[in-house]
Amino acid sequence: MIELLREAVSESLHEVIVEPQAFLIEFVQAALLIGVVFYFGSKFVRRYFAKRRDRIADELNGVEAAEKEHEAAQRDAQRIVAQAQKDAEELLEAGRAAAEAERVNAVAAIERDAGQLVSQAAAAIEAERTALTSRMCDQMVELVIVISKRYLGTAFTESEERALMQKAVLASLDRLDSLSA
Repeated sequence: MIELLREAVSESLHEVIVEPQAFLIEFVQAALLIGVVFYFGSKFVRRYFAKRRDRIADELNGVEAAEKEHEAAQRDAQRIVAQAQKDAEELLEAGRAAAEAERVNAVAAIERDAGQLVSQAAAAIEAERTALTSRMCDQMVELVIVISKRYLGTAFTESEERALMQKAVLASLDRLDSLSA
């Protein structure tokens, strides 16, 4: 590469020294060509660069506007997310309150149903006890009458049987009350 450069410099110096007139003509031609290209090309280049500068300025303005829109959209998104979180918390709290109210109502209904079942069972037990007491009293009266007739060997009148039954019933009721207490 250095060799090629040496040859080019050597040939240029040879033309300047050997044929200075031809070199001067070629130099003037080159200067004129550069001047014409510069004169006509500079308008084109200036217009090209002016258009490019305007396009870049428009793009920068567009970028700035896009950045502002992006920032506004980001603020809106953050506001929407914050509102959604707040709404979610409120909905969650409302759901918890509704669930607690439902639990309280369910417990009250269960307790009410349990109370009704206990009352029904107590009533059924009492009815059964009353029926059983009545049957036992009737059987005891009959037994007392039969035993009395056998021991005494006599027949009682209806009023005597009634009085005897009342005494036997009262005695058996007192006995049952003392057993159940």
